[in-house]
Amino acid sequence: RLEKVIASGEPDEIELHWMGSNGAVTLYELRAIPEFGPDGEVASVLSIARDVTRLKQVERQLEERERQFRTLAEHSPDSIARYDHDGRFVYVNPAFERLKGVRLDMLVGRTPMDVPGLLDAEFFQRRVEEAVETGRLDEFEYVVQTATRGQSWRLVSIVPEKDAKGDVGFVQVLTRDITALKETEQHLEASRAR
Repeated sequence: RLEKVIASGEPDEIELHWMGSNGAVTLYELRAIPEFGPDGEVASVLSIARDVTRLKQVERQLEERERQFRTLAEHSPDSIARYDHDGRFVYVNPAFERLKGVRLDMLVGRTPMDVPGLLDAEFFQRRVEEAVETGRLDEFEYVVQTATRGQSWRLVSIVPEKDAKGDVGFVQVLTRDITALKETEQHLEASRAR
């Protein structure tokens, strides 16, 4: 590597694994920086190493958590949409895509009102904007008319995500189909009335 830095005159960076006498492996990030002489040629190479073992462990832990949360969201039967503070889609899970009939790549960076044919776009855009303004959680039941099932009930939770300063950076909208529960309630009420 040093020869490469000397020949190219460009800095280089590599990771080195060092096994100590106790068997523990330490990971170092090594930067090799060319130093030029008065003639403009590489006269020497400055090497700087830093221990990045803990940093790499934390990165792996974060990647694993991201993988776990992504797996949960992607396999959830509930519809999940995440918006930025300007009300633009940043993520939707497959359940949302199936429910709305719109793919993630058609939504990212757009508000609900920017998506042609998206049902109840104005209503949900307004609710997301309210969550950004107030920072308050909102939960309500919502009735959707579908061509195949008639009325379909949804339990909607709008969850603002606050940063360290308390400002809302993102808003999650979680939607659960509660039609079967509502139909059971209606049957029980009818049974009681009889």
